[in-house]
Amino acid sequence: MCADIIFNGILLLLLLSPCINSEYQITRGETRVIKARTGDPFKTTINLPGVYDEVISGTHKAELRNGICSTVLFQCSYTKKGESLITVELSGTMLKELKWLTFHGTAKNLIPVTVFFFNGYVWNDMNGGIMQPQYSGTLIYPARGCKTVTLTFSTFSILPVSAQLVANTLKSVVYKTIFGAITTNNIKKYSQILNLEDRGIVLHNVITLTVKQNQTIDHYAVKVGSIWLTQTIDWTMNPQENNNQLAQVMKLEI
Repeated sequence: MCADIIFNGILLLLLLSPCINSEYQITRGETRVIKARTGDPFKTTINLPGVYDEVISGTHKAELRNGICSTVLFQCSYTKKGESLITVELSGTMLKELKWLTFHGTAKNLIPVTVFFFNGYVWNDMNGGIMQPQYSGTLIYPARGCKTVTLTFSTFSILPVSAQLVANTLKSVVYKTIFGAITTNNIKKYSQILNLEDRGIVLHNVITLTVKQNQTIDHYAVKVGSIWLTQTIDWTMNPQENNNQLAQVMKLEI
């Protein structure tokens, strides 16, 4: 079953996307992960489910304006193709300072979308409280024929983390903990969430989420500190249509 495939990330803030209209689609081969050696060039294309305001990478940020969204760390251009779709071209040289960049559409409550950089083809930031995207396997999950999908979000931490689960928009709090203590639990109001487990496993704080289809394309985003990790499930796409991304899935062994 599709739920047997586990995706790992970290957790502090998890969101489900609002309604996505038919304009939004996933680019063939899109991964939202860039892997290269330091000093090597990179280039990738991603689609975003809406018209976003800005892109942030660490202390650097740029507004999306007049088709340009570049910072000193990377080149970025975009094309608006509708109210629920823009296509972004990212390119540059792999730098040690590049770890992630996140697109934000706060004014419209759009779900943040992050691209991760694996410098030297590996993720090597093992600082406490930092999400570990290498355990997410694929951030774009083709799920045609799947009844359910199980996602796992993992943070490198020996202590319970503060977590917040939000559905549909940035303002809809579904589940919240403060250092492991549950302060809000509205999960029963969201029928697409079948199961949620929050636990500590081998120096990681892990949340496992099992979901069924809500929309044609569903987004789930996690925030730890100021960092986001977003996974997208396309319930109409075959694995072969996205270059068999599922073959790259890595399990966080218990």
